[in-house]
Amino acid sequence: YVVGGSFQAIELFVGHSTGGLVGIAAAAKLDWKVRKLALVSPALWAEKPIIAKLADAVPGLVHSILSQGWLHFLVSDAYLENTHKAFARDDRDQYLYPAAYHKALAHNKAMFAAHPHAIGGIAGINCFFLTG
Repeated sequence: YVVGGSFQAIELFVGHSTGGLVGIAAAAKLDWKVRKLALVSPALWAEKPIIAKLADAVPGLVHSILSQGWLHFLVSDAYLENTHKAFARDDRDQYLYPAAYHKALAHNKAMFAAHPHAIGGIAGINCFFLTG
């Protein structure tokens, strides 16, 4: 949230998850300087999912398809797959913090069940803001 719109420097931009990506993009693209970034578990892809790659190539088409409710599972599946990748594992492929992993996974599944509109928000951010 920027107060006043005076284009003065932003002293500190704090972003969590997708907000971390927004902070990175803001620091790179805004007309005013962002002096410091604090990124809390930013949603950076280790490997970009196919739906995000499609959104980069044809954002309007992907957004239109998802706006109709078709293929919502692609967004939620990619989001949940990223949850799997976000938690560290040992050399036996066991989660180092299994309780935290299962809690995060349950939270994300519950989010999609209770707030299906979140898919549109995630898709919109990917299609029109975080491209490339």
